[in-house]
Amino acid sequence: AALLATATVATAKPNTSWVESFSLNPATYTMSITLPKDTPAQYQSYLRPTSLRGTLRYRFAISLGGKQVRVRISNELGTTPLKIGGASIALAGEEMTALPGTMRALTFGGKADFTVPAGARLLSDPVDLDVPATAELVASVFVGSDLQSSPLSGIQMMRVDGNAVSDIDLLGAKPVMGRPIVSGVLVAADKPRPVIVAFGDSISDGGRGKPIEPHGWADVLARRFVAANKNVAVVSAGIGGNRVLRDGWGPSALARFDRDVLSVAGVSHVILLEGINDIGMAGSGSFGNEPSLDHEDLISAYQQLAARAQVHGVKIFIGTLPPFRGAPYFSEEKERQRLAVNAWIRSSNLFDGVIDFEAAIGDPAAPDRLLPRYDSGDHLHPNDAGYKAMGEAISLANFR
Repeated sequence: AALLATATVATAKPNTSWVESFSLNPATYTMSITLPKDTPAQYQSYLRPTSLRGTLRYRFAISLGGKQVRVRISNELGTTPLKIGGASIALAGEEMTALPGTMRALTFGGKADFTVPAGARLLSDPVDLDVPATAELVASVFVGSDLQSSPLSGIQMMRVDGNAVSDIDLLGAKPVMGRPIVSGVLVAADKPRPVIVAFGDSISDGGRGKPIEPHGWADVLARRFVAANKNVAVVSAGIGGNRVLRDGWGPSALARFDRDVLSVAGVSHVILLEGINDIGMAGSGSFGNEPSLDHEDLISAYQQLAARAQVHGVKIFIGTLPPFRGAPYFSEEKERQRLAVNAWIRSSNLFDGVIDFEAAIGDPAAPDRLLPRYDSGDHLHPNDAGYKAMGEAISLANFR
């Protein structure tokens, strides 16, 4: 702890290029949900926002490695200033522990304690930390003011009272669900590197066998670049439940595109896979009474996202929407909309390329269903094998 407290700010080397190596986008959850009457009591708490204080620790995997890192703290969707009493970053040990000898104190403008204004994001001073590609890290933040967090985000952190950001192990910590305020990690590179943003909903955010384990097709793609000895970063900009046209589970894709894609340090490519929630959540159901969807509006939104990427010199690829028969919000009409959207995606020639996720994980014998060996069980989200198939369906030659 003494070493941590006296850590000095590193000096970035001349001509350093800062490259986004991890991202987790802020989100609020304003859409109403109607749970079935027989929903177990413990899941009812997922609908109740909680107020958090104390030390929060989150474990995640980066993409590209480096010798120096900077950490981004977000209060972009907050309505009041967020008081931070300390923060740290370290290589991950077992579970939520930090690897001894790797703990680094974080400062922001030379200060260990600071306030993040409502609507703002802050970037830490650089610290010397040798992080290999695809390494797992733990970030700890001591929150000194109430932080409103929604369990719907489905991401597990550990929380303990008081300031424990320098502790290797958070003794007595309890798991909490929410959206961590650490929204990104940048690594220092000797020159600009390509950065691919996986932009979408929960299928791009990735499923997790355990909340502390990183999974998903973006993670698979990142590891393929490492295996091919290519210095390409892949970061996820997926938000579970997110939609293209409407807010609800996070800002709509149209609303957050600049923040979550175009502002990413080094962004060169984006892979767009989103729209199934626009189709599935429309109308009356578990997600309340939502307006019906005209799939032509979804197609128009895709055209807007393509235009906004291209005017910024960012190449954009689009993925076909995988099948979802058997999912709670499936209907025959919604399946017709999915097929119409996919037909347009394949024929539009508007994007820099099409990635056929439908073909990668769909069942050839039943095209409106996921292949059983790729189905997580809810008939909407892939399992680990399905995410692996999606990540392997993407040609590395697309990204040069």
